[in-house]
Amino acid sequence: MNRKVVFLSWLLAMLLLGCGPSAVDIQTAIAQTEAAKPTNTTEPSPTPAPTMTQTYTPEPSPTPEPSPTPKVLPDVLDKTFSGITIMYRDEFDSVPVGQVPEGWEAAEKDSLKRTENNNLEISAKIVPGMVFYYPGEVINPGEGVYFTFKFVGTQGAFTFGFDNIRENGELFQNGENGFHSVSLLMNGQTLSAHNNQNAFQGDEIFKGSIRLQEDTWYQAALGFDEKGDYIIKIWNPNSPTLPLVYYHNWADFPTAYYFISWVSNLRTFWMDDFTIFKFDNIIQE
Repeated sequence: MNRKVVFLSWLLAMLLLGCGPSAVDIQTAIAQTEAAKPTNTTEPSPTPAPTMTQTYTPEPSPTPEPSPTPKVLPDVLDKTFSGITIMYRDEFDSVPVGQVPEGWEAAEKDSLKRTENNNLEISAKIVPGMVFYYPGEVINPGEGVYFTFKFVGTQGAFTFGFDNIRENGELFQNGENGFHSVSLLMNGQTLSAHNNQNAFQGDEIFKGSIRLQEDTWYQAALGFDEKGDYIIKIWNPNSPTLPLVYYHNWADFPTAYYFISWVSNLRTFWMDDFTIFKFDNIIQE
């Protein structure tokens, strides 16, 4: 029961009985009553929830794509031509295996195909052989071609070089008036430079002592300058200081050619890294 109520009841009883409480008793009872009041305890303020600070996370910077690896040509070219600039390069990896790389033409297209090793294989079915060529770029004075090649077969022949073209881009035919051609000729196991001006003019020799062997990769470069100087150079990349070289001046040669080759049906020929380049001069060391 509330102590204040008890006190009032006691005070009333005392009055009724004629026994009034003393002032001391009243003061004591009041003090006890006040002490018995519940203390008004201030409840603590709720702890505020921590403010969520938004952290700025910068977006990751894109990783720059590496620049394409520059096409590196062998040192032999810099010792053969000055001021080289690449115009076109085909590594024969842009089409599915078994298909003809873009830009190439052949007498029978299914004899020309990309291999699983990313090179161009030429295996003629036509007897005695087949022409293939690249009409995608006209070769003019101050321009040349570099590529790697290998072959199998010791019979039949293969050639590669330049044949001149008409203004409309068509090739002259062998033996036709106005036909000009200079090429390497591998006939059996005999190597020569094969020359045509309107008609066959004869074969000339290469300087150098190496003999081309089957199933061995070689590197080749050929080009002609503004003065009519024409060069064909072949070397084994394992011994580049021992090249085969044919060098001749053809002052009356035309000025527009395609790279062209002929391969016997008795041979198989592979090529890679086909590159057309500009140059300033032919260097004769």
